[in-house]
Amino acid sequence: MTPDQIITIVASIIAGTIGGAAAMGTYLLGYWNTERTERRKQKVDLVQELMASRYVLDSRYIASDVDVRDFNRAMARIPYTFSDNKDVIQASTGCLSATRMTIYFCFWRRH
Repeated sequence: MTPDQIITIVASIIAGTIGGAAAMGTYLLGYWNTERTERRKQKVDLVQELMASRYVLDSRYIASDVDVRDFNRAMARIPYTFSDNKDVIQASTGCLSATRMTIYFCFWRRH
């Protein structure tokens, strides 16, 4: 092998390695960004569900079984969806043990 061929082979290996690392870095960055966006979307959707069904907590509101079910499902999703926020977990745990009338105020007083 001539020195020119060795230089060509080494340069090709270096270029392939750099290209592969750049492609992997781009993929990981996109993956992390997608994960963060999806996590935020889950949180927003859950808050929207809670806000839409918060009237179940009002003693003057005659809640249907569907309303109560939707509210309970949203409340049950809080520990999973907000697992990275200990304050929300603590607030939801404290509010779940509170009386029905004070649950609403418990959430909004803390945030």
